[in-house]
Amino acid sequence: MKKSKIISLVIVLALCFAIAGCGASNTEAEATPAPEAASAAETSEKETVNVTVLMPNAGDTYFQNKSYGYTLGEQLANSEFPQLDVVVKMYDAGGYEYAERQISQMEDAITQGVDVIILTPCDSEALVPYVEKAMDAGIIVINDDIAVNCDCTSAIYENSVRAGKLLAYRMAESMGYEGNVCLLKGPSSGSLFVNRGQGVVEGLSAFSGITVLDEQFQTDDVMAGMSQVEDWIQRFGDDLDAVYIHGATQAIVAADSLKAAGYEPGDVKIFTFDVSAESLQYLQDGWLTGIVPAQPIKVSQNAVVYGVRAYMGQEVPAKVYSSDDYPILSDEAEFFDTGFCMAPDGWSPKLN
Repeated sequence: MKKSKIISLVIVLALCFAIAGCGASNTEAEATPAPEAASAAETSEKETVNVTVLMPNAGDTYFQNKSYGYTLGEQLANSEFPQLDVVVKMYDAGGYEYAERQISQMEDAITQGVDVIILTPCDSEALVPYVEKAMDAGIIVINDDIAVNCDCTSAIYENSVRAGKLLAYRMAESMGYEGNVCLLKGPSSGSLFVNRGQGVVEGLSAFSGITVLDEQFQTDDVMAGMSQVEDWIQRFGDDLDAVYIHGATQAIVAADSLKAAGYEPGDVKIFTFDVSAESLQYLQDGWLTGIVPAQPIKVSQNAVVYGVRAYMGQEVPAKVYSSDDYPILSDEAEFFDTGFCMAPDGWSPKLN
């Protein structure tokens, strides 16, 4: 009998411990949030940093590549500052001639109180008052690629005069240091194009055997560029040995105009700026003679990172020059690393 009571007591105690254990387990589960809930709480504690990117012509291949760089910059900034939620939004003016539209976008960003503005101006002078207004409002302003004619938090772009000179030297070399050239220098409202053109003119002036037959500023419009090249073909014919075109999209159109007029690759040497998949193919096929690659992806991703660093109170450089401003020629195209120049195939920007 005693033995039976002892066994019964042991069973009762075991059941009590089991019940108590289950209760403790349930209580612990309620006290510990689910992984999803913890993640949501962590996200809600992050500080949002709103970055507005203003581009003059997002439809151009060059700015499509830059847009990819802004996306990489967003990722890099979030990695560098895990306590932040960096959000990049991109806006397009629709062309260099639409400075008023970009001004309206800038004013909207100021009114919304964004934290960082990254500006590639349609017009280097027209945007000055609005940059100053943004700076006065405490907004970080990063001047990207085309200089605006006032101080910003930081500026990052190529040394365009030097790049133009280096292009001119390779152009002269490819011509045997003599011959006739025409220059299509791009929109006169953008300092980048003005300075590139200045560098080309200064570089070519070092060679007495080279004559500039004509030089024109031109809106960044494909049809206008085609019309200008066709005019040169009609006016100068076989006397035309080389042309400088301010950007790769227009250079491709120039090559197509020469092709339609019966010219062969290399009959008229074409030098230009900014790499795209299509322009590289034209380079390899000999329709383009030389391209200054620039680094649109590297420049734009750094613009985002510098903007966020400045927002966080870190010191950022007042001015940064990009590199890769030495032209690559037709026989070098297949060896060129396009990592900082071209977005992956099939990638397209998401504009706001």
